Amino acid sequence: MVFRISSGDFELDDFHSQENGLLVVLTWLIWLVAVMTLYIVFMNFIIAVISESYERVMQKLVAESYRVKANMIVEREQFFTKDDFKSAKYFPSYIVVRRPLNAVIKEDGECCKIQS
Repeated sequence: MVFRISSGDFELDDFHSQENGLLVVLTWLIWLVAVMTLYIVFMNFIIAVISESYERVMQKLVAESYRVKANMIVEREQFFTKDDFKSAKYFPSYIVVRRPLNAVIKEDGECCKIQS
């Protein structure tokens, strides 16, 4: 009966008929310890899953920021006229590329770590 109550089966029909008060207190104490232990285990599990998801998101932060900037450029260029596309002001004849020295670039374009 202690196991049934601690695992969530709260059918307490026979529980009140117990004569020994110490057994009732012990049963509730075991139930309380089991519930608190389950809460701690499940909270640790949830924290681990969320931390892993957060870590994956932070790894892709740079690539996502470039994607958002590229979408903003596309939206802006949709309002250009034909003369704007020929303008050297908007489209100069050079491009500036920056990256850290000795950086290793992954296949998806992200900079993962700097070699020493």
